Amino acid sequence: VSYEGYDASLGLFYAFSETLSGDLYVGPQWIDSETDVGPATVSSTASGTIYGFGLSKRFERSSLDMSVRRGAVPSGASEPLLQESLSLGYTYQVSPRLSVSVPAAIFRNETITFTGVEDEEQRIFFSTQPQLNWFVTEDLVLRASYRYQYQRFEEEGTSASSNAVF
Repeated sequence: VSYEGYDASLGLFYAFSETLSGDLYVGPQWIDSETDVGPATVSSTASGTIYGFGLSKRFERSSLDMSVRRGAVPSGASEPLLQESLSLGYTYQVSPRLSVSVPAAIFRNETITFTGVEDEEQRIFFSTQPQLNWFVTEDLVLRASYRYQYQRFEEEGTSASSNAVF
C-alpha cells in the first residue's frame, strides 16, 4: 500500500483574551493511493475539503481545549478514510509537581472509494486516557494512566472495546 496526500489550507489564530484563544483552517486536499492485489495494482484518487477549528481556555490552575477536525487519513488498506473528529481535553494543576489530565476524542471514519464516500463502511471510535503526571524534576515526569477505547462498525452492528493501565 502506498499513499500520498497533499493539502493546502488557510488558517487563522485569534486570541480573544489573555486566557481564551481559537484557531480555524480550511482548504482542499488530494489523495492518491495504490495497493497490490495479486498481480494487479489498484489505484485510487480522491479530493475534498479539510477543515478544523478549536478553542482553548486557560484558568489559573487548569485548561480546557476543544477541537473539531475533518480530513482524509490513510487506512492501511487500499482506500483512504474520511475522518471527522471531536476532541476535548481538561488539565488541572493540583500542585507545582502534580497534574491531572482527561483527554477524550470521538472519531467517525468512512471509506473513500473510487465513487466517493461509502456510508456502509462507517466506523465510530471513542478514546479517553486520563492520566496523573508527577513532575519529579524539570526533565523527568512519571505518568500513570488508564486508557479506554470503543469502536463500532455501523453496517455490521459489531463493536469492540479495550482497557489498559500504564
